[in-house]
Parts: sequence; C-alpha cells; structure tokens
Amino acid sequence: MEVFNLDIMLVTALFIAVALGVFFFIYFFVYRRLDKFDERPLEISLEQLTYEYSSNKDLARQKFNNKFLEVTGKISQITYNGEEYVMTLYPDFNCYFKYANFPIVLLEGEIITVKGIFFDNGNLRGLKRCSV
Repeated sequence: MEVFNLDIMLVTALFIAVALGVFFFIYFFVYRRLDKFDERPLEISLEQLTYEYSSNKDLARQKFNNKFLEVTGKISQITYNGEEYVMTLYPDFNCYFKYANFPIVLLEGEIITVKGIFFDNGNLRGLKRCSV
C-alpha cells in the first residue's frame, strides 16, 4: 500500500509542477506582453492621418489598421464611459485608455502624443490600448 500511495503522490506532484509551469509561462510570456510592443510605433500627426483618410480611405485603412501608432494632436474632450477613459483629439479622433494607463493630469486644449493600436471598424476610428 505504501508504494501505491507514493506513486499517487509523485503523479500528483508532477501534475502540480506542470500546471504551475504552464501558468507561469502563460502569465509572464503571453499575458503580460499583450500591451507591450517590441516594435517602434509609426509616428504620425493627426493632421497627416486625417489627410490620408480623406484622400483614400481604403488605402489608409489598409496602411494603418491594427498598426502601432504614435499620434500627436490637441485634446478636445476627455470622458469616462464606465470601462475606460476616452480622450478625443480635435476634431473627432478617439483614444481609449484603460484606467491604469490614463494619466491623471491632462487638460482639454493641451497638445499630446499618444501611442496605441489603430482601429477602424467603419463607424469609429482611433487608437485602442492607449498610453502617453
């Protein structure tokens, strides 16, 4: 009987070790890197981005959609929608911040540079997962 209990204990310990290894791998190498980018952002002014969209929306969508951008513009409004902060850059470009990434001291009318993933879903366009 002691051999049987020892086998169960070894299998259980091995299972726990593998489960912990998988958990730590996912947490440290996958989950924590979701908001980190190894690439440098494409720097563009809001005026240039707006110009490219007005010139050829399909080409601009293909060029910028899901790309890591750094956009400079003037803050026209800051709101909180219950889940995230939404900073609107003049005239109608939204940056979505999670609570932890939102800088505390920002004023409307201020010129700011933000980084995030560009999206355009047809109705809205802007940056998601923003940071300053």
